[in-house]
Amino acid sequence: MNTKYDRSKGERAAGSSCPDGARGWWAILAWGLPGLLALALVGGCGFRLQGQMELPPAMHITYIKVNRPAGAPPGTLERALENFLKANGAEVATDAKQATAILEIVNQEKSNRLVATNRQGNTRTDTLTYVVDYRVVLPDGKVLLPQTRANVSRDITYPESAVLSRGQGENVAYRQMEYEVVRAIFYRLEALGRSG
Repeated sequence: MNTKYDRSKGERAAGSSCPDGARGWWAILAWGLPGLLALALVGGCGFRLQGQMELPPAMHITYIKVNRPAGAPPGTLERALENFLKANGAEVATDAKQATAILEIVNQEKSNRLVATNRQGNTRTDTLTYVVDYRVVLPDGKVLLPQTRANVSRDITYPESAVLSRGQGENVAYRQMEYEVVRAIFYRLEALGRSG
């Protein structure tokens, strides 16, 4: 099953006097402010969607398995998943042997693709994509949720010359997209809990 969230690219209104470069800066701000809010939501211990979600009973003690180098600290996705589980009544195990279910992040990829430039060549629009493949298995190997994909994409426009701002804008956008991926994952888990 695929879970996909897309945000269509905004178009310049007819008769607008806003120059292309200014529109690029406004685009960065438009993505940046919601992104910072999303980070605050994800990072808070009370992060939840709309009230407490109904997760599958088997996930009441969940171990989060993410493929990362030995000794590397948990990434922001891993921390967001942990906070969300705790906020919705589940315990997060530090050892897979203690868990009643394992939420495994099989793969995660980020990509950036140029999709358009304006006629003057001074602004560009890139499509950012964030893909996460995940599954839920039980300690005995039984698959509770087969491998599923959460796929988020977003367009971001900025001045061609603003190299530093471009990098910052992309970082903020990716963090907000990470929040949307977490939301997609747990909507799917809630649906699994309700069907079970």
